[in-house]
Amino acid sequence: MTVMATQPTTSKRQDLCLWQSAMLDRLRRLWLLESRIPPASAVGVDQHSL
Repeated sequence: MTVMATQPTTSKRQDLCLWQSAMLDRLRRLWLLESRIPPASAVGVDQHSL
């Protein structure tokens, strides 16, 4: 963390932005998939995954 704070390079910033956008895309896809499933079955899936 200290290295990034003292030497913020453009490449590191771009990588971080790309990583954040990729994570947002994944969350958006998961949210869309879960929104299609009825709440009851979604709860069952969550319990089985845990």
